[in-house]
Amino acid sequence: MVFAVLVSVVAVVVSGSSAQAAPTVDWTRQFGVPGDDQPHSVAVAGDGSVYVSGETRGALDGVNAGSIDAYVRKYDAAGAMQWTRQFGSAGEDYAPSVAVAADGSVYVAGGTNGALSVVPFDAYVRKYDPAGALQWTRQFGTVDSDYAESVAVAADGSVYVAGQTKGALDGVNAGLDDAFVRKFDAAGAVVWTRQFGTPGDDRTDSVAVAGDGSVYVAGDTTGVLDGVNAGDWDAYVRKFDAAGAVQWTRQFGTAGSDHAFSVAAAADGSVYVAGQTGGVLDGVHAGSLDAFVRKYDAAGAVQWTRQFGTVGYDWAEAAAVAGDGSVYVAGTTDGALDGVNAGGFDAFIRKYADPLPPTSTTSTTSTPKPPKPPKPPKPPKPPKPPKPPA
Repeated sequence: MVFAVLVSVVAVVVSGSSAQAAPTVDWTRQFGVPGDDQPHSVAVAGDGSVYVSGETRGALDGVNAGSIDAYVRKYDAAGAMQWTRQFGSAGEDYAPSVAVAADGSVYVAGGTNGALSVVPFDAYVRKYDPAGALQWTRQFGTVDSDYAESVAVAADGSVYVAGQTKGALDGVNAGLDDAFVRKFDAAGAVVWTRQFGTPGDDRTDSVAVAGDGSVYVAGDTTGVLDGVNAGDWDAYVRKFDAAGAVQWTRQFGTAGSDHAFSVAAAADGSVYVAGQTGGVLDGVHAGSLDAFVRKYDAAGAVQWTRQFGTVGYDWAEAAAVAGDGSVYVAGTTDGALDGVNAGGFDAFIRKYADPLPPTSTTSTTSTPKPPKPPKPPKPPKPPKPPKPPA
């Protein structure tokens, strides 16, 4: 089976009243090669340019360096392709995250196990200018496996890369996989690294930067980062200041498996975490796995939680917050969240108009649910605990 990349841009018209027009699709761009092509991340620049990153088994630009190459592609606001940069080694190279700075610089982060790496996987971050010229690459890791899952850029040009390591990037390894976040300046110099974990597995799947320079990371843990573990995997979000000092950690979950896959920061310092739960975080449990989004204020107090799903499997992969406070959540369902299911796993996007009234967020015990089924096939990831676990 061959997979192509699909990029769609949806416009939402907001009027001065509470009524809003339905979203309209401005354009869709599908691209690929005779092999498999996968997108993993999309970012929008201030001028409306759109960047998408992922992996390909073919040649989107030039030649394929090995079995799997990473790529980043730029479109203008009208959907015209501006450039593609494909890069890799003789091994496998992944680009799960892309971010754009205020000056138009583009950052791509991921993992590589090619000729530059003498261990299973190294993490990397790469910077391009708006014209697609490579500025620098920073590859880093330990004697064990290291992988970058997410990249974010602050207003001052600082770059934050987050992921997991089986080694010791900073200090010592607390257990199996440890989470990490590393700060670079705009020139690619390391400013600081923070590695943290428990005797179990700890992962960071997403990083975001607030307007005041605060840094938020979200992921999951089988141990105790804050308080107690509710059961199996718990989700967490942790806040650092710009100097790398921990401000607070919030761990939450149910008796089932709970994972935080995305974090987004609003202009007022509010934080939104999205993912999946196998129990009850809010209201009732709809099916096998439910999606959720949770809001915290800048001090780490829960403001509200929204859990939703079908009788099947539902999970939220990404969250974003608009300037007007609207919250967007995107993910996957094999049920019908809106209308009918087109077949197998469908994609969804859901919008919330914030503020919402507070709701109870007390976790309750629930009967363990069946594990989440495999997502639609995509190129294999570096060895790490399955997400979610089987």
